[in-house]
Amino acid sequence: MKTTVLALFAIFSPLVAIADDAVKLDIKPGLWETTTTSDMSGMAAAMPQIPQEALSRMPPEQRARVEAAMKSRTMTNTARSCQTRETIDKGFGPRDQACTYKVTSSLLAKQEVHVECNRNGAKQTGDVVLDRLDPEHVKGNVVMKGSMGNGGPQMNVKVSFDSKWISGDCGSIKPGESESVKK
Repeated sequence: MKTTVLALFAIFSPLVAIADDAVKLDIKPGLWETTTTSDMSGMAAAMPQIPQEALSRMPPEQRARVEAAMKSRTMTNTARSCQTRETIDKGFGPRDQACTYKVTSSLLAKQEVHVECNRNGAKQTGDVVLDRLDPEHVKGNVVMKGSMGNGGPQMNVKVSFDSKWISGDCGSIKPGESESVKK
């Protein structure tokens, strides 16, 4: 009996070790450029409104831009971030110090991360789903919900993103950090 138990342990212990070692998302570490498109709801009530008097004093082009921005809930941004093997394994993307990240699923071509943020009483939670197209391209979605804090309105944010690998060298950008790209 003792020999059988030892034999089973010898057979299954490598499998336990393999199961314990999570599958890693198969993308290249280095400098990545990500374009995000964000759609926010619940924010209009929280944003201060510009008085008509102030709008009327603006040049027509500036006034048009400001009015469009006040109506729009969609924003697009492009940034570069440094991703090491460690930051990829903990959840691809730049880090916000007010948030905690937990990888809930990791496969060679897909990663899911749960995010919880707390900024001065404003709490948000959500999930990131990232799909690997190839080792140099990923795309995904983020859905966040939460409060603005101080009893403010609820906010819902949906973000889609498209990322491409730029280089193995991150230059001056530190791992987990990002830098806006002017377009």
